[in-house]
Amino acid sequence: MKKELQSFEAEVDLSVYPLEAVQAAAYTFYDDCYCKISRIKGTEKAVVSIKAKEAGTELSEDVFFNELLHSTLRFRLSEKNQTIRERVVIQALSAAAGGQKEKTNDHGEEADVLLEQEIEKLLKEAESGSYKTDPLDISVPWEDKNAENKKNKTKN
Repeated sequence: MKKELQSFEAEVDLSVYPLEAVQAAAYTFYDDCYCKISRIKGTEKAVVSIKAKEAGTELSEDVFFNELLHSTLRFRLSEKNQTIRERVVIQALSAAAGGQKEKTNDHGEEADVLLEQEIEKLLKEAESGSYKTDPLDISVPWEDKNAENKKNKTKN
């Protein structure tokens, strides 16, 4: 039988686990626990302190380290796929702007120009108040739109 912990401190090697992953792992305990992350000066290590907010909360250092591995993997995959994600977003915005083809160099300068143009267009639209017009009657409640249909059904 495992002993229930009310708190624990875990020393984490930041050369193995990125600080962002440590923060994400600690955040998963946030609802039920108080979490504190402190760096150890002069080293590549941090101490994570986790304390239960209420008695009876099950804490486990093993669960924390499993979450830390999971967060590390997500963080590293996110880093590796950042360029792909950016290109997908650029292509989506370009397609929404009228199907313009993406022509970029390694730095994505042309895509940045297209993105800036799209942002300017959206800002002008928001400032002009054209969003206040409602050609599809989206702002009209469903009950009001279908009140006549409802009356006809109740008569039959």
